[in-house]
Amino acid sequence: MYAFFLSLITQLSSEDVNELQTNFLINNLLELMALEEKKNEKILICESCEKNEEAVTRCKVCCVFLCEFCTQSHRLMKATSQHRLINVKEVKHAGPFALTKPLFCSKHKKKTLKLFCVTCDVPICRDCIIIDHKDDKYVLMEDVIVQQKEAITKRIDKARNKMTALVSKISEIKKDEKSLESNITRVNGEIDQFIDDILKAAERKRKSLKEDVKEKSQAKTSQLQSEKENLSASLDSLTSCVEFAEDVLKKCDDREIVFMKNEIAKNFDQLMEKPKILFQREAMMTSLLLKNKGIKEAITDAAEIGRNMNNMICMSNKFWKFTPYVAPPCYYLKSCK
Repeated sequence: MYAFFLSLITQLSSEDVNELQTNFLINNLLELMALEEKKNEKILICESCEKNEEAVTRCKVCCVFLCEFCTQSHRLMKATSQHRLINVKEVKHAGPFALTKPLFCSKHKKKTLKLFCVTCDVPICRDCIIIDHKDDKYVLMEDVIVQQKEAITKRIDKARNKMTALVSKISEIKKDEKSLESNITRVNGEIDQFIDDILKAAERKRKSLKEDVKEKSQAKTSQLQSEKENLSASLDSLTSCVEFAEDVLKKCDDREIVFMKNEIAKNFDQLMEKPKILFQREAMMTSLLLKNKGIKEAITDAAEIGRNMNNMICMSNKFWKFTPYVAPPCYYLKSCK
């Protein structure tokens, strides 16, 4: 309830503490709490005499606790016989108002504040009139009570209007927080779904491409195997022909060589006339990759996925523009323009 006043006190330095004004409401509440505390063994002492007797009543006019003897004296003396006395139990039920005490001047000790300086707008004592407020306009304290209460009431009304506005704003912020949380959950779900769809599509495309490559590679492998077998057969034939020709040159005489020359030349010509040997494995592998329509389609799809992701970020930014306190994705991803 009084946290505001406590927060102000904690901001003061030790030198400023002595300049603080007395908070009579707090003091009265503390005394009332002491009275109501069941386990409190401390008794209230009479404030009128020096016998330290337990107080049994309190004078509403003098604002002091009285013991039994001082209570009887208070009722017998002419000056105080008309004062209203209440017992300690009544004080507990009456609340803080029953514990009010005289207000003393901070400059003139033991002088009560019975006047009010209209010029300076502060309570004063009679000695203040002579020294500090001799040229000021002043009235009795009772004459300004209604006016001062009205001034406080006006400030209370203004404060309550401000409180109502603050409560309304806080309520709006709470609604915005709930809306923000809901939208964040929704957008995160859409992002997850979008990315999951892209990953599934990419996985399907990878599987399709691998199957296409496997199919094409099997055909090319069969072709290469066939060509290798043909080339191996041609190599074997040429090897045999060369070996035969060399044996003829080494082991036959000149007439036999001349006789067999045409046959040997014919064999060489037949072998050399077979399909030319073309070593184009690298060219074939390049052709396998570049002429694969599935891969070209994959590249096109990848570009389309990139455009879709960019569009997704741009669309989501429409939400972030109207969502307070959170930076939009394009703040971190500068790709959206």
